[in-house]
Amino acid sequence: MRRITVEIVSVGPPCLRCEATKLNVERVLSRLGLVDIALNMVDAEKILGRYGVVVSPSLVVNGSIKTMGRIPKEDEVENILKEAMKQSVLHSPTSEDEGQD
Repeated sequence: MRRITVEIVSVGPPCLRCEATKLNVERVLSRLGLVDIALNMVDAEKILGRYGVVVSPSLVVNGSIKTMGRIPKEDEVENILKEAMKQSVLHSPTSEDEGQD
């Protein structure tokens, strides 16, 4: 299974909305038992070239912006993470694929 990355993009020091987004993500990760998923707070200025225009807070999963400019509710975060897990399984190499060039 590919590793799932979760980033919360903020402008400058994290604002209250960014902190609320982080808290919602942490709650969902805990509820789903996803302790091996890294959650990072990222300053938008450092990654602006990667994502283009970003409105804070933005929730980025596996390099794709999922929400922008609002605090996603826990059920939305849960759906986003479950979809990322499905995609991770679908795109992971099988034992048959390993060792082939």
